[in-house]
Amino acid sequence: MAALCFSIVIVCLLITQAESICNPTPDLDGAPEGYTFLTYQPLNTLLLNPGRGFSEEYSIADSNFNPVELYQLDSLRLTTGSTLVHRHYSLQDFVNTAISTEFIQKLNADFNIIREAGFMVILRFSYTKDLSTTGPPYKDASLERIKGHIFQLRDLLHAYRGIILVVQAGFIGVWGEWYYTDHFGLPPLNQSNLIDRREVIETLLYVVPEEIQIQLRTPAIKRQLYGYDPTKATDIPNKKKKSRLGHHNDCFLADKNDRGTYTNYITEFNYMSTDTERVIMGGETCAIDNISNRHECPNAKKELEKLHFTFLAQSYLKDVLDIWKQGACYHTIERKLGYVLSLVESVLPDKVIRGREMSYYILLRNQGFAAPAKEMNVYIVLMSAANGIYKVPVETNTRQWLPNVDIILRGSAEVPRSVTLASYQVWMAIGDRYLNEESDYYILLSNNMVPSPDMGLNNLTHSITVIDGVPNNFADCPHFVPWNPPQFARHPRILESSACLKTRLANNDFESTGNWVGLWKGFHYMQDKAQAFSGSGYIQINSSTVGGGAYQEMVFFEKPKVNLTKMAIKAWGKHSGEVTTSSSNYSLYCDVNLQNQKSAYGLSRPFLPGPQGTRWNNVIVYIDQPKGIKNVTCYLLFRGFNTGFASFDKMDVWLLSGNAIMDDCNFT
Repeated sequence: MAALCFSIVIVCLLITQAESICNPTPDLDGAPEGYTFLTYQPLNTLLLNPGRGFSEEYSIADSNFNPVELYQLDSLRLTTGSTLVHRHYSLQDFVNTAISTEFIQKLNADFNIIREAGFMVILRFSYTKDLSTTGPPYKDASLERIKGHIFQLRDLLHAYRGIILVVQAGFIGVWGEWYYTDHFGLPPLNQSNLIDRREVIETLLYVVPEEIQIQLRTPAIKRQLYGYDPTKATDIPNKKKKSRLGHHNDCFLADKNDRGTYTNYITEFNYMSTDTERVIMGGETCAIDNISNRHECPNAKKELEKLHFTFLAQSYLKDVLDIWKQGACYHTIERKLGYVLSLVESVLPDKVIRGREMSYYILLRNQGFAAPAKEMNVYIVLMSAANGIYKVPVETNTRQWLPNVDIILRGSAEVPRSVTLASYQVWMAIGDRYLNEESDYYILLSNNMVPSPDMGLNNLTHSITVIDGVPNNFADCPHFVPWNPPQFARHPRILESSACLKTRLANNDFESTGNWVGLWKGFHYMQDKAQAFSGSGYIQINSSTVGGGAYQEMVFFEKPKVNLTKMAIKAWGKHSGEVTTSSSNYSLYCDVNLQNQKSAYGLSRPFLPGPQGTRWNNVIVYIDQPKGIKNVTCYLLFRGFNTGFASFDKMDVWLLSGNAIMDDCNFT
């Protein structure tokens, strides 16, 4: 047995052919021979990381189900930097019956769009949002009905567990806030009320995937039902129920008790400041505190930090958010919500013998308000364009990566004999456990020259040469395995970047019916693969005295942080031979309403006339409105012709941000 000892630290890496010991590289100021000590500089740019930051709420009811659209989430990313959406679904039509299959299908479609957009979702379900009366009935559902509905949602919650940041307890009472209720008692609650409420929580804990936390509306309910001691570090690996129960405050900073959030502010605030180190916290503001001014910047930052906020609504209450902007704390809050992870230093080997262990030491720090809300995969990655990519897991729990505490990753990993002799760049991957093929769900570290936004990986700025030598015969360490890294991001992951992002309208290729509205004499859906431009679906508009058309409206956000000012719309068309001159009567025609309440109507591009126009051809309408785009309605028109017809297919949309210009777009 040979011992290789480093004089600057009291540690030996034991190398033997008879046994293998996984010795971690120590925490040190320098580096032993054969190792490199690296330091990293912080990055001030806001990175768009999953499961943190300002969120946007979409509240919908079954009777008027407005699905979220991809272009809406794409524009939200470009104009606000948000990658988090709060979906509050109303089950008002199912108070006395099971959730319909159609509604479940709508939820499934919604979640598909959220995933395609690279977003995560905060979920809440409730039965009523109407508090117009001064007393009951409040029109929520019974305990047994709620339990039945939760079980109906189980398959959906498991299928989309990767995009779900948190599930709010909801269900009980108006807005799902557990106060105004017909079935669970009004304060002061009796023992029966508490038992029934606990049964709802227990059902959620059982049905919702175990890596997803449940948020409760008030700290009192958690303390009454699960003990008055805050969650401890050991509760997470021991899978204590309280370690999955977080908090949401929907009247944050409103008054001395946040409109009923606290029953005893000092006691419960102190409890939550410790409890939220280990469980997720979020919410929204709802009023200006004109008495104690808790909403002003100095106190707002202090409470957000002490309560370890992961997310906060960015549209409500705008009066409070505007005060933060005027007080110059908004951008600090925006940057520090949730986690902000960065490298501090690392010690990595320069060479490693294949068949032996590679030891490493990495120090990170979290400068955000909170630890990541979900446990994620962490890998050390060896990457060579010519010789392959290999990963090895790092033993750690990202839920324990607390703010302002050293996060030390140290260990050893075997480099197998199958690894090609070559030089490899060292990377770190921190990704979702269920969406490991999608780079939007990987965490980027906030350092200069480290994050790769396209790949979702982090470059440790060091290369290791794998060399030949005598291997160990017995390896107790985890070992590197071949890896296919996640797909490149479709979306920009830096708010300040200039980007041209291709997005999509609902049913943009007419492969199904729906989403499009008829104008004048309308249009007909057609199915003919030989005639369609792509797929088998397209639409046809026949000649008539008044003409016909099809249109969709794209609705963007009211006064976002950064105006969406530029976009492009492309469509394909052909005619049956009657169009001889170019005109707006046979065109892609768009009307634009602006954020300043003005408009730009009649932006159009005619399709080709004559024989050339009888084959599929495309036109692009360019929109450049510095005052900001609020909504756009685009029409496919065929009017003023006595005979013949026109066909249309595939409308695509591009959104531009920053200093991007139309020439930056690849309109394919």
